[in-house]
Amino acid sequence: PAAEEEELQSQSVSDSEDMNIVDMPGCSTAPPPDPEARVRELALMNASLHKLNEHLQQEIKALLTQPQRLDVCVLNSSELHMYTGLNHTAFDILLKFLEPVVPSYGNNPEETQAMHQGVSTHMLTSQKLLMTLMRIRRSLLQEDLAVHFVVNQSTVSRTLNAWIPMLARQLEQLIQWPQTTIGPSHSSYIHLPNTVGIIDGTEIFIERPSNLTTQKATWSDYKSHNTAKYLVCIDSFTGVFTFVSPGFS
Repeated sequence: PAAEEEELQSQSVSDSEDMNIVDMPGCSTAPPPDPEARVRELALMNASLHKLNEHLQQEIKALLTQPQRLDVCVLNSSELHMYTGLNHTAFDILLKFLEPVVPSYGNNPEETQAMHQGVSTHMLTSQKLLMTLMRIRRSLLQEDLAVHFVVNQSTVSRTLNAWIPMLARQLEQLIQWPQTTIGPSHSSYIHLPNTVGIIDGTEIFIERPSNLTTQKATWSDYKSHNTAKYLVCIDSFTGVFTFVSPGFS
């Protein structure tokens, strides 16, 4: 009888403790996790990661096979000087000087349509400047520049039409007309102390116009080619061009 009484008391205390634990506010017994649900969740995550990995692999393959757009960062010093006549320091200074007045092409309808078709025509400011300087320095054809920068020929044309006049406006302050020729004693023009510049005419080859009237007007018997004519003035001491007239036929 004494053993049974002790067993009943122990069971009563245990039941009381269980009731206290259940009745404590904020405490609840969570159901055990379902292993099968966890397996299904991990399987879905694995499938999603596998699909993402395949997509990234395709993008990497496309980037490795498609031609890379030319930029100043991929050119060494000698290559940059060959294309532009500038070193990297001078190019960076010119780029920072022009950035506040760089034209925008964001609202161009042709570029917007190309972007909708998945063709990227957007170029960095450094690439637009590099393209313009390559055209001025090396007289590269627009088709050649289009290949270098992986854009359409129309994009090259729009870029040059905007950038060349902009460069002329922003850099014209660097051209100074000398008051008189001041050179060393062995200068060829030392006997002409009031010489300001040497004026001459020059011709630049152009593509043959499709319009017959324009083709006839631009023909040069001297060059046996269609040309644009310019009146230029050169500083007799430094050899710097101080004036270039608008082109005429």
